[in-house]
Amino acid sequence: MSDIMLNNGDILNTIFGDVSVANEDEDIIQSAINNVLTIYGENEFHPDLGNTIYNDRNKLSSSNLVLIQDACKSAIELNDDRVKQVTSITATKDADIYGSCIISFILETTDSKVLSSSTTIVL
Repeated sequence: MSDIMLNNGDILNTIFGDVSVANEDEDIIQSAINNVLTIYGENEFHPDLGNTIYNDRNKLSSSNLVLIQDACKSAIELNDDRVKQVTSITATKDADIYGSCIISFILETTDSKVLSSSTTIVL
């Protein structure tokens, strides 16, 4: 199944103005990012989907970065059966945007591909 290709939440178009379609690897990354950005319980059709970190009152401190990493890792691994595991994930404070955090991750798919990406969350 193909999915619409997004770029920072915007639909990506081809040079001809057609809607771009994500390939399988792009779709897995796109899904992982969406799972990190979705507030747990926010999707009424899939209330068990999303990231629980938004439901907590965490300040963006060095000690809480581990909690943020763990919540983001769980959101990726538990919400997509194409993901075998998140092999690496880091959360760092974004110096440019107050209260935001950059999440960088590397994941392994069930067919042993290694994919990486990052996104920014605002707490």
